[in-house]
Parts: sequence; C-alpha cells; structure tokens
Amino acid sequence: MDAVELRDLLRGAPELLARQPVQAVETFASALARSSGPAHAPARVWLRYFLALGNLSLWRIAEARTETITALEEAALLPWPEENRRSPVTFDPERALPLLRRTLVELAARGLVAFASGGTLLGLVREGRLLAHDKDLDVVTPIEFFDRVVEFLPGLGWAAAWIPLKAVNFRSFVHEESSITLDIIGADYDPGTDRIVGGWWPVGLPRAEGRLLRFRKFEVALADAPWGRHWRIVHPEPVLEELYGPGWRIPDPGFDAALETPALVEYTPFTRAWGYLRLLEARLNGRTDRFARLVRILGRLDPADPVLNRLDPHF
Repeated sequence: MDAVELRDLLRGAPELLARQPVQAVETFASALARSSGPAHAPARVWLRYFLALGNLSLWRIAEARTETITALEEAALLPWPEENRRSPVTFDPERALPLLRRTLVELAARGLVAFASGGTLLGLVREGRLLAHDKDLDVVTPIEFFDRVVEFLPGLGWAAAWIPLKAVNFRSFVHEESSITLDIIGADYDPGTDRIVGGWWPVGLPRAEGRLLRFRKFEVALADAPWGRHWRIVHPEPVLEELYGPGWRIPDPGFDAALETPALVEYTPFTRAWGYLRLLEARLNGRTDRFARLVRILGRLDPADPVLNRLDPHF
C-alpha cells in the first residue's frame, strides 16, 4: 500500500467507521497487512487506533485491547509527535446553557423525566454555569423513559451523532444549529443493592461487563425556574462526590470522568480497553501531560498492569 493510499484511508477513517463499522474493521486490517517498513510506522499506529475503535464499537473487546496494546508498543519506538490540543467538538457554554434548559423543559412538559448530570451538573452546582472546558451536555433519564427521550430529541433540533461507544443506555446527539453535543444516559434502580446504576451497558451482555457505575439512591423532583419547569436532582452534592470524589469543589480540568470516578464498580476488560484507547489517543496527539496522567490513573486501577511497564519509561 503506497503512502498516498494510506493517507487517504486515514483521512476518511472516521466517516467510514460511522457508516460501516464492520467494513471499516476489515479495511483497516487489510491495510495493516499491506503496509510495512519504517516509512509507514506512524501511519500504522493510526491504523491500529482506528481498528481498535471499530472493534470496540462492535464490542469485540479482546480484539480492541490487543490492537491498542500493539499500537502503544509501536508508538513507544517513535518520536513524540507535535502536540495537538485542538478540540474535535464545538462547545460554547453561553449557547449551550439555554439549549440545555429548553431541552429539559420540553422533555418535562411531555411527562419525560430527564435531568442534568455529570460535568453539566458539576458546573451548574459548583460555578453556577456550565464548565468552560467541557465538551458536551450530560443528561440522565430513568431507563424506562430512555427510548421515548431518544425518539423525541430530533424534534428539538438534535440529530443522532456517531460515537465509537455502542451501549443500550447511551446515545449521543449534536444540535443542528450550534453543533453542541448532548449525551443521554439511562439509569436504573437495582433492588438487589438498593443503588442507582448507570454507566455504559453493553449490547447483548450483562451490564456488569460494561462500565457500570453505582450510586446511593437520590431524589429527583420537578422544579420551577424563570426559564421553565424541569426535573433536577434535589440534593446534588452527594451525587457529585460519588462522580468526582471528595475534592469535586476544586476545579480539575484534567479529571477523566470515565476512569477516575469513584462510582466505578469494577475495572472490567471493557473499561481497560477504553483506558488503553484513551492512552493511545493522547500519545498520537502528543499530549505528554495527558498521557502521564492516564498512566497514573490506569496504574491505580491495576498496579500490576504489565502494559504500563512497557511504555516510555519517563512516564
């Protein structure tokens, strides 16, 4: 495979993954088999990254993990690339806040329970506004409302967005006018543990094999505000502590909510594969600070992780 073909394939990789993930995985694997030599080494790392993303979207966890580990090991033999801090998403807190409010009010008016959570809730409670460094809006709905919420959102200008994560209780949307993104997460009550469970639940597998989060029961209620009637968490502080730890009141833009949250039940093979992919993404974008923090996070989750010991030693 020549350099021009490889370059064009990498440029079109995200779109191919979005349209045809199965074909994308086959195409990336074929390209890897047809490219070799030092000149192709950086491109091969990117190919493995996209191949791992495709496998993860298909819940081929072992394959995704294997490709990511190989890519990390190959990347460790290459010079660090120039740092790329450009955000792949558009998020303007000033435009996002009225959009969030309108969405919550419209959902409540139709009898659908949905409320701010995650980084959205953190910003509203801690700072009285959305976080400037955030990347999307986070809204949770009880799982019994999930399908109806997802069906209703396009009528408010939200279009379904592709992401590599496929879960039965997770959907991502992008607003057609502002390009602001919105994540909808379904949560459920587990009578066996007397807890609320959220996170990302795998398709066709038990919830516990995904990224399962567990919270103490919390109350939600309708609230009246100048901008409309909406659902909210009555006492959000305990929820924020379970999401972000006891230091949630102190700003930490580098906090990785997917991996550092105290609510994480178990470091599953899926969560490990996701963590390795985040690590590889930081390496590909030359983010040394991000890479170092992720190494520390993954090391806390598994102090005996042999993969981390094979990475760049100064991290």
